[in-house]
Amino acid sequence: MEKRTKDMPAVKAVTFLAFVVLVALGVFFVLGMVEQPAVDLGEMGFVADKKTYGITWVIDEIKLIIEDATGYFKGIWEAVQTSFKAIEKGNGIADMCMTALTSIYPVVTLLCFVMVALRVVFFWTPFVRLGSIGWSRVALRMGKKVKKTIGWVIGYLVYTFAVYGGEGVMELLLWGKVALYVIAGYAVARVLLDGIGKKSIVNTVFTTISTAAIAVLTVLVFERLLFETALWPAVFVYVEEAVCAIQGEGKNTELMLECSMHALCWLFVFIALQRTAKILQKQVNMDRGGVRKSLIWLLIWIVAAAALNFFAYKKGFADRGIPGFDFKAWKELEEGKYFFKSVIYGAVGLGLVIVTPILNCIGRKKEIDE
Repeated sequence: MEKRTKDMPAVKAVTFLAFVVLVALGVFFVLGMVEQPAVDLGEMGFVADKKTYGITWVIDEIKLIIEDATGYFKGIWEAVQTSFKAIEKGNGIADMCMTALTSIYPVVTLLCFVMVALRVVFFWTPFVRLGSIGWSRVALRMGKKVKKTIGWVIGYLVYTFAVYGGEGVMELLLWGKVALYVIAGYAVARVLLDGIGKKSIVNTVFTTISTAAIAVLTVLVFERLLFETALWPAVFVYVEEAVCAIQGEGKNTELMLECSMHALCWLFVFIALQRTAKILQKQVNMDRGGVRKSLIWLLIWIVAAAALNFFAYKKGFADRGIPGFDFKAWKELEEGKYFFKSVIYGAVGLGLVIVTPILNCIGRKKEIDE
C-alpha cells in the first residue's frame, strides 16, 4: 500500500493532522472520557455522585495491581464464583454475568488508557526513518497509528455503554461525543487533503460530501443504539427469563420464545455497533470498498435486530390478550423509534456509498469533454 501511494498529495498536512488527532484522543482519555455515577448511602438516603476514570484513577489502579496483583485478580475471580454458586434454576444468571463484566471493567479501562497513551507517547517513531522512506510513507504510518487508536477509543466507548447504558453512564458524555466527532472530522479532512493537487474537482467534492454524510450518519447510529439501553444487561436478563420460563411445573414455552427473541435482538445490536466502529475505522483509512461492505453488514444486523424486536413485542402483546399491535404501534414505542431511525441512517449511508462513484464517473466524463 505504501508503494502504491508514494506520491500522496499534501503529505505534510496529512501527517500533521494525524498527529493532532492522536494527541486529541489521548487528551480525552487523560481527562477521563467516561463519568460513571457512584451512589453512596448517606444519612438522608442515596446520594449520587460522579466517578471519573482519568489519569489519577489510572495511577491509583496501577499501584493497586503492582502492590498485590494476585490478590487483585483473585478478588475478581471470587466475586464471579460467589455469584455462580447463587444461581438456582436459572435465577441469578444475569447477576453472575454482570458481576463478571463489572468486575473486569476497571481492568478493561486501564488497558484502553495504557494502549491509547502508548500510541500517543510513541507517535514519533515513523519520523525516525523520514530520511530513508520519505514523507508519504511517514504519513501513511501515522494514519495507521490513528486508525489503531480510534479502534481502542471506540471499543472502550462501546464496551462502557454495552455494560452500563446511557442511564448508567452520566454523559458520553461530553468527551465521548467530542471523540466521535473528532474521528468523523478526521475522515472528512483526510479526503479533502487527498483531493489537493488532483485534477478532478468534482470527484473531490462528491467524495467529501459522501464521507461527511456517512461519518455523521454513523455517529447518529452510535447515539441511537448506545443510548437506548445497556446492551449486555438486557441480553443476560432476557436469557435468564427464557431459562426460568421452562423450569419447573409452570413451563411457558411462549414466554421463553419471546425472551429469546429479545435477547437475540440486543445481541444483534451489539454486533451492529461493532460494524459501525469498523465503518469509522475504514473511513479514516480511506478504504471505500471496506466502508461499503461494513455498511451492508450494519444494515443487515440492524434490520435483523429491529425485526426481532417487533415480533417479540407482537408476540408478547398477543400472549397477554392485547390485540391490535402492528408496525405503526411498534414505531410509537421508544425502542421502535430508535431502531427505525437507525435503519434509515444505515440505508442512507449505504446509498451514498453506492451513488458517489457513479456521480464521480459522470463528473469526470463531463470534465474530459470540456
